[in-house]
Amino acid sequence: MTGRKNLLIGAYYRPPSDKGTSLQQLELSLSRINQSSNTNIMIGGNFNLGHIDWSIPQVIPECNSKHLGKVTVATSEAENQAILAHHVFSKLAPTAKYVIDGRCAPIVLKKCPACKADLVYGDTSIGNPAYWHGYPDILLDRSTCTVKVDMDESCETEETQEYEWPEPVAKKQRLLEQTNDTGEEGSILTLKPDIFTTCEDQFFKTEITLRQSFAQTITNAFYQVKQKPKLQSLCFPSFLTADNKVRIIMYNCEQDRLYISKDMYLFDTLCDHGLNVGTIVSIWLALNFENFQNEVDEEDLTAIALKKSSFQEKLPDTALSVYKHQLYRHLPRKRKQTEHPPRTTLGVRVLKSKYAESLLERLESLDSRFFKTPYK
Repeated sequence: MTGRKNLLIGAYYRPPSDKGTSLQQLELSLSRINQSSNTNIMIGGNFNLGHIDWSIPQVIPECNSKHLGKVTVATSEAENQAILAHHVFSKLAPTAKYVIDGRCAPIVLKKCPACKADLVYGDTSIGNPAYWHGYPDILLDRSTCTVKVDMDESCETEETQEYEWPEPVAKKQRLLEQTNDTGEEGSILTLKPDIFTTCEDQFFKTEITLRQSFAQTITNAFYQVKQKPKLQSLCFPSFLTADNKVRIIMYNCEQDRLYISKDMYLFDTLCDHGLNVGTIVSIWLALNFENFQNEVDEEDLTAIALKKSSFQEKLPDTALSVYKHQLYRHLPRKRKQTEHPPRTTLGVRVLKSKYAESLLERLESLDSRFFKTPYK
């Protein structure tokens, strides 16, 4: 097609007995393609990559699918996050790196429940507290992931956090008031039912979960475009997962389009190793979107009746400017000033209460009677 990038399609087969040589040859072949030709590459075939570490071109002996299967018997949302981060998303992400939200991590969960490997926790905060900010459960390169098991199981919400930002609550309230005064239904995060697919699953049907996931996807997309403006025409993915289901959400900042997939199952007894190959490939394609996506014209999307999300249309200009220019990661936490309890001369800390005051008097009395420093 005139004006489009060239598309190179190839076929590949890796013998199941291969220990890495075949992959190295594939990498060598791909490196011979002229990188300046502005060509997209699509490779299909049978890779036989049931157990692969995507950070290196080598099949590893660990049975990753077996470890992943333990997500179905995980006893908490934290265990689900750990297993999915370590055995699904990191294996498919371009850099093979991930960060799990460290705020809600149990003290005892320092290693993956499935393989006992060390887990990577950290600060996943993103946004601007004056408008929207949150903590994705998992950060993956340019993508985010939300893991849900029990909707009632949660840690601190965005609104309960304190930051070194001016008037976050007042600004957020003004934004909601400005948006609702337009006379249209709902607020800035209200979703039109004819834009998104609906979900039958109990985990994903909760409105607050969907709203948070959409807001997280949009915020991350704007942040990534701020970091790398040339990607503004692409759709940035995020993931909403439960123990056996995944949905991919994608947002395009330039065209204000928000898409969500239907439920995709991670496991299928009819597939090799029990994994649903179609789901794994879909996650891989989404995580590696920079290599596979092409810019799609507005006219083409209109022709096939794909509607806009109307997010940017409803947003006041001042708020939209914040999304485009003032989103951050690693939001600064405000240091709380704590009042230290009084200390007696005996070095015993007590609390301020009637009982504490009585106890303090007794201690001071004992101190003066038995522990008084002798004169020199």
